[in-house]
Amino acid sequence: MDTTYTTQRKEYYEKNKERINEERRSRYLNDKEYRKNTINRNIQYYEKNKDKLYEKRKGYYIEYYQSLREYKITQQLARYHNIRKNVVKFLGEKCVKCGNSDFRVLQVDHVNGGGGKERKANKNYSHQLENIVKKNKENYQLLCANCNIIKIYENGEHKSKFSP
Repeated sequence: MDTTYTTQRKEYYEKNKERINEERRSRYLNDKEYRKNTINRNIQYYEKNKDKLYEKRKGYYIEYYQSLREYKITQQLARYHNIRKNVVKFLGEKCVKCGNSDFRVLQVDHVNGGGGKERKANKNYSHQLENIVKKNKENYQLLCANCNIIKIYENGEHKSKFSP
């Protein structure tokens, strides 16, 4: 088949796509013989190209779900960082022991311990943290990572066979 002819056919189809498809839909709905032939042609094409079509669909799904997964992770991280920012702001934006205000090292601490139990008791704890802290502000404080670890060891909250 001449490539010029093929190109012309494609150009004609692109220009008249809506009209052509509407005519095909109308004929498919009204002409039983045309519908039967179309269905048989589609079945034959599927049987002939089953493996190729499967690989194409598989590639599409892998690409789609990968992009969806990346989108969800991005959204979840953004939501988590927003919640964390609000909680840090609500609790004073600095360590209550040393005054460190570097956002990267600030941690929400349970004044009386028991954070692990609370996390296990609440599903989606990190997403609920803002509401939990706002309801019981007196049970939480901001500590930098160093002060938090020191507090954990001094209060014996760290029950590990490796701790001194």
